[in-house]
Amino acid sequence: MHTGRISIELLPGDGSEWLADASSPHAPFLFVEGNLGVPQKIAYKLYLESVATFREVRLRLRSLHGASDRPSQLTEDDVQTALRSSAILLLVNPAHVSALNTRKRLVLL
Repeated sequence: MHTGRISIELLPGDGSEWLADASSPHAPFLFVEGNLGVPQKIAYKLYLESVATFREVRLRLRSLHGASDRPSQLTEDDVQTALRSSAILLLVNPAHVSALNTRKRLVLL
């Protein structure tokens, strides 16, 4: 069991130079001792797809802001979508203010 520090890092390129064994169960990601390496090309592709998804769920969450019954209107699917899409945005851009604020809003709810 790994008890040390874990990290997520962006790896240059598409990951092919990092993986000696392309049949790895984690390919194209590099997973070593609890640390995850994500190839930049894949992260940026996921980022572009996550922007639209995040924008949609953020609008739904913002429409609930200030509503007295907002917790009952907030679906688990919306929460999971917001968490997953914002995680990708923050991996590529750790200073993404909208993603940070959305995660903060979810914590406060």
